[in-house]
Amino acid sequence: MECSVEDVKARCKSKIASFKIPHYVVPVDPLPMTASGKVQRVLLRDRAKQELIFVSVKV
Repeated sequence: MECSVEDVKARCKSKIASFKIPHYVVPVDPLPMTASGKVQRVLLRDRAKQELIFVSVKV
């Protein structure tokens, strides 16, 4: 599924409380998955630290 940062921003504003809206959106393709189909969040965090994704798109 393709979506832009603006799509994510609009969806968050329409569906969740303002204090829960993320400050940064980092496009990642593809997401690391487990054999059971769950997202491996630890690998995402590690990837962010390694690639210094702290320079990301401000929402």
